[in-house]
Amino acid sequence: MGNLSTSDKISAASTMIALFGFLLVIWQISITNEQIRKSEINQRAQFLAGLQERAFGTSEFQEMFRKIEYGELDVGAEFHGTEEQTQLVSLLSFLEFIAQLEKMKLIQFDDVNEIFGYFIVRVYDSREVQEYLDFLKGWVEQGKYPENITFPDFQYLAKKIQQVDVSPATAN
Repeated sequence: MGNLSTSDKISAASTMIALFGFLLVIWQISITNEQIRKSEINQRAQFLAGLQERAFGTSEFQEMFRKIEYGELDVGAEFHGTEEQTQLVSLLSFLEFIAQLEKMKLIQFDDVNEIFGYFIVRVYDSREVQEYLDFLKGWVEQGKYPENITFPDFQYLAKKIQQVDVSPATAN
């Protein structure tokens, strides 16, 4: 063993250097992957914070939700064409947007449920909102509006949240 030639020693040293270099590359890839993962989490958190700010940080949505929450919304004959109708449509459009993001898997269902679940279900369960959605469905049936005007993804998401919230695993 002690009689290694110079070329054998150089070959062994080259192999050790190559192995060390390979290990350094693996370590660098691991660091890079962790940085990418943290960046993705940070971007997701920023996006969700922006959605939350849009929902809960605007007086328009806060006021409409308060009316829904306390049963102060009236969608009778005088409702149509009012600023209140515009606010309700804006709120429903925003919730439809969130539902579409979840449907396209651009945001996770668990995040939507955690941040917006109560809000979505309360709006969906409102007798007045259901009455307004029924009004829109009537217009669709008459051919005056396309089907998507009834906020179908919002309605689907609200039902999905309700199913999760009453499942045996979460009921205690």
